[in-house]
Amino acid sequence: MAEVALHFQEGFSGETVQILVNGEPIGERSLKTRNQIGLAHMETIEVSSGDQIEIKIAGLSGAKVKIVYAPSSIKINLVDKKLIVEQTNEELRYL
Repeated sequence: MAEVALHFQEGFSGETVQILVNGEPIGERSLKTRNQIGLAHMETIEVSSGDQIEIKIAGLSGAKVKIVYAPSSIKINLVDKKLIVEQTNEELRYL
């Protein structure tokens, strides 16, 4: 198991977001982006390579990402009512 950091970034304005790993719910949060720093919420979860993380918002299509490498970060943005999810190995920083 390794840690993956979930970075909920741009576009959130009070939506309730559900986080699932391999189809099992692990959390639910109401998120709002802080425009000054471009971040709504960040948390770290434990996963294994090959696990699938799914992000859901009621009324919108969900987005999934299969963990290719860990540790890593997952960037999650809400753009035009679509979730954009991307795994990266870069260190994400905020002011």
